[in-house]
Amino acid sequence: MSNLRLVQFFDYLTGDGLTRYRYQNYFVGQNKTYNSNSYAFAPFQSSGSLSTLTGDNETVTVLFPATEYAIRLVDASGGNRQSELTLTTLWLTAENEYSSLQFTETLIGIGSSFDDTTLELRFRTAMDSVGANFPTRTFNRDNAGILPINAELSLR
Repeated sequence: MSNLRLVQFFDYLTGDGLTRYRYQNYFVGQNKTYNSNSYAFAPFQSSGSLSTLTGDNETVTVLFPATEYAIRLVDASGGNRQSELTLTTLWLTAENEYSSLQFTETLIGIGSSFDDTTLELRFRTAMDSVGANFPTRTFNRDNAGILPINAELSLR
């Protein structure tokens, strides 16, 4: 039986767009390169769902220990408002090499909180699903051109 090994790459751009922070949470005390960018080690944990069956825009949280660099993240971004996070999760091989299995999500900062030991950054997905109250449109010749008379409609 093999162990499950995951690394997450935290690529954070502050709300003013001036400062970028990059961390990874698996290789303790090491800088790792991913997509030609260097990521320093920081102990963090992400939790929350990115989507649900009903299409709700769920909250994703990233927890850091309350350390100087984590507090700097919140200060530099005005309480984690309008920041941009690209969170990439990669599976690792038994030799700690990156595998082809990966998941990347782009998130927008909506706030933060902290206590004596933990700093919590809250995010939502950058795209929200379409709800039932979204105005509907009907395809017709004026907005879509000539439509086929069978089911071979391809939107690009």
